[in-house]
Amino acid sequence: MVENMRINNEKISSLQFLMILCGSVIGVSILDFPRIAMEQVGSDSWVLILIGTIIMYLVGICIFKVLDKYKGHNFFQILSAILSKPLSVVICILFSLHLMFMSAIQIRIFTEVTREYLLYNTPSEVIIISMLLTIIFLIRNGIEVIGRMAQITFPVVSVLILILLIPVIKEMDITNILPVLHTPIETIVKAIPSAIFVFAGIEVTFLLSYFVVDKDRLRKKYNISLLIIGCIYLIILVFTISRFGIMEGKRIIWPVLELFKTIDIPGSFIENVEILMISIWIVAVFISASVWYYGAMRLIRLIWHEKGAKYLLVPIGAVIYILANYFRNVSEIMDILNKYLMTVGMFFVIGLPVILIIGDSIKKRGGSSHD
Repeated sequence: MVENMRINNEKISSLQFLMILCGSVIGVSILDFPRIAMEQVGSDSWVLILIGTIIMYLVGICIFKVLDKYKGHNFFQILSAILSKPLSVVICILFSLHLMFMSAIQIRIFTEVTREYLLYNTPSEVIIISMLLTIIFLIRNGIEVIGRMAQITFPVVSVLILILLIPVIKEMDITNILPVLHTPIETIVKAIPSAIFVFAGIEVTFLLSYFVVDKDRLRKKYNISLLIIGCIYLIILVFTISRFGIMEGKRIIWPVLELFKTIDIPGSFIENVEILMISIWIVAVFISASVWYYGAMRLIRLIWHEKGAKYLLVPIGAVIYILANYFRNVSEIMDILNKYLMTVGMFFVIGLPVILIIGDSIKKRGGSSHD
């Protein structure tokens, strides 16, 4: 009976997959992407979201072409079939380290924002450890628990964000997003990595797909998640630019938090709306950090053939704790995150799916020639 419960905890629906994916991606860069986009392409920042969505749709074609061919196989088995087992071990280890790093970055950003707006005198170490312990408690029960949490919280978070944005409408100056399409093509091309930065976290699709029960709906849910993510970022971006303008928006570290800080709801019992926004954002952070933590553990489990899985939670948490405490300040965190996602992150988001689809094609041709 215990074994059956464990197996059930390793299954999610395609809807839960969608919610986990949206939560994982949005939790990464929603606070500072408007600033990054405005620094690079000004009022044409919305173009980056459009380009990023299209690119990730094309990446999705590669991902699902591989997944459709290797149905019922986990990520390690797919890598071994297309590449080789030794190379698969290396990629899984690197992927696991990547997810640990992403989780550490997210938890550290969460810590900095929490200390600045909520827990002013609380040591960073206490906040980080508290977050890690909460995540461990969640993921020890399997991916199904994460799926349920995402299914409940993400729709609520999305609706609350849209409701909180309503009072900002009266303070918007829509002329701030003008002129449209005035940025040189060369500048937009150079900013494409930032467009992909929006979708950092979507690489967990390879890992999550194995647990989805109704796999025939997986591709559709993936595409829907791209639309949801793109729309949320687009709405946040338009509101931020319209409210602050390009020049002021580029100088604000967390423009989205400042956007909600300007909200004044007459007669409201909520004194500081940005505190409510942070509370909502914490949920998204928790989902994304939990998924990456679980993904890192899952990859190591695949290499070890599921042996000693329950003993991995604490060691992985220790690695994440060390990484999260490595950074000195917010500026260093954001600088390292941007550089990392533009290089290493780019490999796992785009490079790996492309390598797998090319490798599978070469293997297929080689097999045909041999026959």
